[in-house]
Amino acid sequence: MSDLRESFVTTSRGKRLAVTSSGSPDAEPVLLVHASGLSAAAWRRAVAHLSGSHQPIAIDLLGYGRSDPATRGAPAFASDDLEGITATLASLGRPAHLVGHSYGGYLAARAALSAPVASLLLIEPVLFGALRTASDPEAAPELSLLYDDPAFLDDETGGSEAWMERFINYWSGEGAWATLPEAHRRANLRVAWKVYCEVRDLSGDPRPFSTYGALPAMTTLARGEHTTTCARRIIDHLSQALPRAAVRTIAGAGHMWPLTHPDALRETLTCHLARAQR
Repeated sequence: MSDLRESFVTTSRGKRLAVTSSGSPDAEPVLLVHASGLSAAAWRRAVAHLSGSHQPIAIDLLGYGRSDPATRGAPAFASDDLEGITATLASLGRPAHLVGHSYGGYLAARAALSAPVASLLLIEPVLFGALRTASDPEAAPELSLLYDDPAFLDDETGGSEAWMERFINYWSGEGAWATLPEAHRRANLRVAWKVYCEVRDLSGDPRPFSTYGALPAMTTLARGEHTTTCARRIIDHLSQALPRAAVRTIAGAGHMWPLTHPDALRETLTCHLARAQR
């Protein structure tokens, strides 16, 4: 798009995160935060949809896109990503609509606890730390499959090919890793260390769901009909903490529905932003 504007924000650890915006700078900003393993490019359809009415802004989290890389063994923390988001929000001079998917949803929820936002759209935020704290019996078997294996949160094995295969299979179904084209597997392995660091940090976040009762009343919680049990239960808990939040379920969709169901993403954005204008 010809009106793309590119910039960087720098965290206190000196990490640079790339930020791309389009649309009119005078229009209401919508900050889009991507999921683990992806980049700001995951929002290209959303950016095209929003550019005529809003100022869409997409951030590349640390280790992705044009942001600084996160090489294996080097320190990489969710706090770097969170700082990049809050700095971007502060730079806008007005509250933005904040949208986050998966890990991006976790970060968006965290950011909205301290930064003023116009509204919040959380797409399957991975608040696994809160879910573990909740001792949810419905989610317990799935959590046990992940966390009973000490290698899952071990820096020595985290981000390895075996670890990444387990991560992809959890979200996309058993055998999903094996069916990926070789180029896609290589791309996933290039960012596997950062993905592991994200999982490590969010899994260890002890904030209970009640913490998120302080999120804006103008919040939408969205999930796929066929997502994982844990992702579904996280939305259930958040809806209890936020009784005024709207809840949307995308028919026939899994966790990655913002990519697999672009029409549903456009509709969800449109409905959420319209609700925020009332």
